[in-house]
Amino acid sequence: MVWRMSSVVVLAVLGLGCATKEDDDAGSTDPTGTTGSADTGEPTGPVDTDGDGVVDDEDCAPEDAAVHPGAPEVCNGVDDDCDGTPDNDATDMAVWYVDEDADGYGTPEAPVDACEAPVGYADNASDCDDTDPELGSIDDDGDCDGVATADDCDDGDVSMPSDDADCDGFATLDDCDDGDASMPSDDADCDGAVTLDDCDDSDPAIHPRDSDGDGAADYCGWMVRVGGFHACGMDSAGAVECWGRDDYGQATPPPGTFQSLSAGHSHTCGIDASGAIQCWGRDDDGQATPPGGSFVQIGAGSYHTCAVESSGAVQCWGRDDYGQASAPSGSFLLVSGGFHHTCALSSASELQCWGIESGEYTSAPEGTFQTLAAGPTHNCAVDASGLVQCWGESAAGARTPPSGTFESLASGRFHTCGVKVGGTVECWGATSYDYGQTVSPSGTFQHLDSGWYFSCGVDTAGAIQCWGDDSDGQSTPPS
Repeated sequence: MVWRMSSVVVLAVLGLGCATKEDDDAGSTDPTGTTGSADTGEPTGPVDTDGDGVVDDEDCAPEDAAVHPGAPEVCNGVDDDCDGTPDNDATDMAVWYVDEDADGYGTPEAPVDACEAPVGYADNASDCDDTDPELGSIDDDGDCDGVATADDCDDGDVSMPSDDADCDGFATLDDCDDGDASMPSDDADCDGAVTLDDCDDSDPAIHPRDSDGDGAADYCGWMVRVGGFHACGMDSAGAVECWGRDDYGQATPPPGTFQSLSAGHSHTCGIDASGAIQCWGRDDDGQATPPGGSFVQIGAGSYHTCAVESSGAVQCWGRDDYGQASAPSGSFLLVSGGFHHTCALSSASELQCWGIESGEYTSAPEGTFQTLAAGPTHNCAVDASGLVQCWGESAAGARTPPSGTFESLASGRFHTCGVKVGGTVECWGATSYDYGQTVSPSGTFQHLDSGWYFSCGVDTAGAIQCWGDDSDGQSTPPS
């Protein structure tokens, strides 16, 4: 009995030690009652601590997601792409330019890319001259003349100096008047005429004058202006002498010196040295009673007068029965009076006429012109190409110009004369009332003017010549 119990116990013990593998797979319990194998908590595969897509053992900064192989390299002193060199081939490198004169401005030759400025480099390529530190950036000195844009008269022209108050191209030291841009430097007597063009550059009272009022000085010696049957001349010093018919005193000038003259049918007016106008001769329509003011050019009509003010505006006085003395507003370069009309050249070099409308006297052609001459009943002008165009009364052929290019013109009663390019004179018209006024003189001339049946001109020697009607001595100038 005892033996049998022992056998049962032994078999039970043996049974516990002989569990099969299948029994293990069926499950066992840990002290917590959980079935299966125990979890130790350690990673079982490759690790990417910073979550940047690169495993830690391949990442040079496993705890910085911005740094890893393949990351974009930027200028920050960090080896962003793990190639062993910080900032190598950074995507945000700046361009630097050689700055040899160390003035902070470089030149465009041989630029380099770098995160920081290399020694001897600048961050721009705007240097005017990289060998001269006194010449800075073209951004501040457009013509690189050493004068800042704000102080430069013309920052696109290197020839314009800085010490030039009136910006006429001449430094203050060399300028006759550095408050007046019209005063040149090569003008020994400071009369406004350069030495090359001056009649006498040692005497400021003797200089070229503007014969046709176009703003360009064009002769030395005498100026001549022709009226109905008289003429007046002005010498280089501004003294006036007249000849011909003098029934109204039109050939008896006042004392003093003048800058410019113009003669009407029986009166004469001039701009004196102060810029004021003085007139003499017939005045029954007020044509010889000028307004006050400062004027630069004058053009007398038959019985009225007009002049251009310093501002460019035109003032007229005298007979106005057809509106010939009712000047329009605007800015003008010169004005010329006819019988019942007036014509002027605007600041835009365009023609404008006013007064009587019949006979096409005021029907000026379109386009741009260099100068004009209004006659009693017709007008002619030199266009931009140098050709002559005429309008108004067509009698006697006075408005049928010849071919060729001209510099200046003068319109008479039935004829017209002009100085051609080269200085020769050609006249046309006067198929009736022919007093020889269309017989062109020989030689070369500086300028001319025409009266009713005669003309006078100043030749290149400075002498006055006249031709045509001489019934009142109007074609016999003083010697």
